[in-house]
Amino acid sequence: MLRAVFFALFLPGLASAQNTSAVRPVISGISHITLYADDMSKSQQFYQSLLGWDMVPADKATSGVRFYANHAQYIELISPPRPGLADRLDCVGFSTSDAEALRRFLGAHGVSVPEAVSVEGDGSRSFLVYDPEGNRVEFTQQGNHPPPMPKSASRRLSSRIMHAGYMVRNRAIISTRACWGFIFTGRAARKRAISIG
Repeated sequence: MLRAVFFALFLPGLASAQNTSAVRPVISGISHITLYADDMSKSQQFYQSLLGWDMVPADKATSGVRFYANHAQYIELISPPRPGLADRLDCVGFSTSDAEALRRFLGAHGVSVPEAVSVEGDGSRSFLVYDPEGNRVEFTQQGNHPPPMPKSASRRLSSRIMHAGYMVRNRAIISTRACWGFIFTGRAARKRAISIG
């Protein structure tokens, strides 16, 4: 049976220390969420016109667009591999203080990691892994030249992305919290949902 797991992050310093020789770099929040969109024009209407988030083209590697909630958080929409997918989530990205150190840390704890981080034109560093349920998870360290605050800042309906959720088949994913830095905090309001902070 599928269960929704919601990830919420404590501010730096509130997360419990890990009992390992290496210290996990800070995971400070959500960087971005990448979703599949069948109808880009309807999605643009929602994110840009309704929510008031600035639209910018995505990076060269993807076919979509980004809608910035603030200068460091965005929703990225890309074309699905095939129309009509039930699962609309491609990836959730988390912000970290040191992408390379986090890549090494996760690798030392049995997570399959790439050989190196990717470096973007703005200096940001990132890498992609899969959690135990097969969900794509990206970690991003902001570059020295982050995008400016969106022009639409004064008319935004929302200015921050605070939560993201995954569908999981196995509640044992909770046992991975020591490596990933998430802490089980109890059941969420939705039936059969568990909240991890």
